[in-house]
Amino acid sequence: MLRRQAGGGLLEVLVAITVSSMGLLALAGSHLHALRQSTALEHRMLAAWLVSDLGERMRASGADGTSANAYEFSGLDFSDQAAAPPAPSILCAQPTHTCTLAEMAAADLHVWRVRVRAQLPEGSGFVLPDANAGGAVDIWVAWVEPLAANPDEVQRAGGDRECPAGLAADNHSAVVRCHSLRVQL
Repeated sequence: MLRRQAGGGLLEVLVAITVSSMGLLALAGSHLHALRQSTALEHRMLAAWLVSDLGERMRASGADGTSANAYEFSGLDFSDQAAAPPAPSILCAQPTHTCTLAEMAAADLHVWRVRVRAQLPEGSGFVLPDANAGGAVDIWVAWVEPLAANPDEVQRAGGDRECPAGLAADNHSAVVRCHSLRVQL
């Protein structure tokens, strides 16, 4: 005698496919989150290296509290990333030329800005000597995080923004990350 199938086996298969699909979607979501975090960590590492690089260039040039203004640069700009920063007239790479501190600062800033733009997505920098702190210089690197899920990720637990108030990054529509270092000359 033949038994009539009531569709119970088909229903079990559909439930198994649904449960497996949800598991695969969760796995894809966690992979995307891991990719985002890995990329963000790489950008932070590069930013820390770039900020430290300029600080060491400043120390190597002999800049001190009175001459730190030669390194001042407030050109944080995400608008024209295709254009390279303008090169100074003297790059201080020729052994026949002894550079002044101002020429060395211009050359260092040029090389640093080119590296920031090349190594970080829409990277830009900001250098501000602190006249009240006797030779302290604040160096900021900012970049647009292309894989960030939403702008709320920029907020820290305490509610403070990563980027200082007043930088052009605050007006940028994408998620902007910043890294800073205070260098004592």
